[in-house]
Amino acid sequence: MEPGFELIKIDWGDGGVLYTVEFDDEDLSEYEKFCRRPRVEGTDELEDMEIQLDYMLDERGYVEHVFKTEKYEAPECAYHKGRLRMYCLRYSSSVLVAGSGGYKPEEIDGEEVTRLQDVDHLDRAFKNIQYVRSRISRRLSLAQSVHPRLRDNCLQLTDEDFVGPPEAFEFEPTGTET
Repeated sequence: MEPGFELIKIDWGDGGVLYTVEFDDEDLSEYEKFCRRPRVEGTDELEDMEIQLDYMLDERGYVEHVFKTEKYEAPECAYHKGRLRMYCLRYSSSVLVAGSGGYKPEEIDGEEVTRLQDVDHLDRAFKNIQYVRSRISRRLSLAQSVHPRLRDNCLQLTDEDFVGPPEAFEFEPTGTET
């Protein structure tokens, strides 16, 4: 059985809303884990990322060119500064789900690192965000019989899809969701 999780609203502004993921069996959200990772916490790159996220949240929205989208299945993307990578789900310019990530070394044991699969914590963070994407897609598919916003096999979401009374959206462990 795969774990359940919650989408937790971190913040919102005129530019959009920022969520993160907290798995049932974890004490920290994925975003908190990212910020506290060795070689991430306290770095200038993390500070720059947070400043830019705040600006996008308050003013600009999550503009596509800021996120690395090639090599990923929409809405998956990477947000990076220098050697830091954070894996996200960018559903629109106004909805971002921040996952985890970390520092991508240039080499491991003298070998150049060219793929995220070569770095355990990055591979794990990316697989987590893929899992979250699949569960969100499944939930939306169950909730809507017709997808008027389905384009290129990706449901186009806006902040209205995430707005509602709860500050968190719960996803039960697989096998128990209806």
